[in-house]
Amino acid sequence: MVTQLFDAVVVGGGIAGTASAYYLRRQGLSVALIEQHAPAWGASGRNPGFLWLQTKAAGTAMEFSLAGRRFVEALAGELPDFGFRACGGLIIYRDEAFAEAARAFVADRAQAGCR
Repeated sequence: MVTQLFDAVVVGGGIAGTASAYYLRRQGLSVALIEQHAPAWGASGRNPGFLWLQTKAAGTAMEFSLAGRRFVEALAGELPDFGFRACGGLIIYRDEAFAEAARAFVADRAQAGCR
């Protein structure tokens, strides 16, 4: 029986898990990365999660999301096979009765940090 010891064990091969393993390894630690399916299989691959800014409230939630955006953009610049495409959303209305609500939503998103 072969037993291998690691300095760190990271569970989950999504953006957070693989980035954690990457940076731990860069610091010289031995790392085991455990993933049930495949890299980016779960929320990282199918859900914009914290990187989607349109619905984040101003304050901590938006600050966290903006920091996450900056992080993955930097990570994409470091890793040749990692990609990130920032994209926005489109909200339309067909009834003029919603115009004021749409303007208020745009103003709120701008105040929260979406640009």
